[in-house]
Amino acid sequence: MYPNDEKESERLDLQHHLFRLLMGGDLHTIPNPRFQRVLDVGTGTGIWAIDLADEYPLAKIRGIDLSPIQPEWVPENVTFEIDDLTETWNFTSHFDYIHMRMMLGSISDWPALIKQAYNNLSPGGWIESQEVLTHAYCDDGSIPEDCNWKKWEKLYVDAAQKCGRPIDIAEKLKGWFEEAGFVDVVEEVVKCPLGNWPSNRGQKENGRFLKAALSDGLQALSLAIFTRVLGWKVSSRLSLTNMILANLIIQLQPDEVEAFIALCRNDLNNKSFHGYFKL
Repeated sequence: MYPNDEKESERLDLQHHLFRLLMGGDLHTIPNPRFQRVLDVGTGTGIWAIDLADEYPLAKIRGIDLSPIQPEWVPENVTFEIDDLTETWNFTSHFDYIHMRMMLGSISDWPALIKQAYNNLSPGGWIESQEVLTHAYCDDGSIPEDCNWKKWEKLYVDAAQKCGRPIDIAEKLKGWFEEAGFVDVVEEVVKCPLGNWPSNRGQKENGRFLKAALSDGLQALSLAIFTRVLGWKVSSRLSLTNMILANLIIQLQPDEVEAFIALCRNDLNNKSFHGYFKL
């Protein structure tokens, strides 16, 4: 459902930087870590695995993804493999830490994936999963429910559900982990503003990165699922740049994906919208 081109790689690296900001610069939340064997599920560009390998040079880090978009030159203690971890796992040794981040929209059977992770952890091992709730919150009513961004959220959730890869999974994770057999399951919710509207400097920076990640990735996230699942068409008649700069109000045909994306970007750049996401 997601592309694997250079622009998407840049978005994934930007997303990694945002998570480090939200986590105070940390790569994980594991207390007193003694990492020996680490698995990064859905490693993407491999940036998290590489950073962890640099921080824990004695640990063996293994990054798995469907797309071969990882760099060739990496620390000696990290390896990347192309594999589909929605299939049966065939690792010969267990891991003491399994990391998953922003896998929403990539997994059809979350309980099965989590159970496989449980079965491949060493006794006393840890798993950490970081996902986002799929809609923007707003406490002051500044984001109208009928704005284009809110329409995009609903369409995206519905389309993901139709193709069997749901994205509204964050609130269900704790229950799935407990059902798989995990104990001492901790759920921590972090708020991240959408845009630089907060007065706090740190929150402003977080919001700037989140808005950039969403705005830059909006077309890539939307085109495939809107055309293949919802049956929309791509229109080349409209200049997205001109639409954004002029903030034009136009009458859209329901199949003009690019035009809709442009209007959604307008909402993301609307300084009067005071939204935030929960991660």
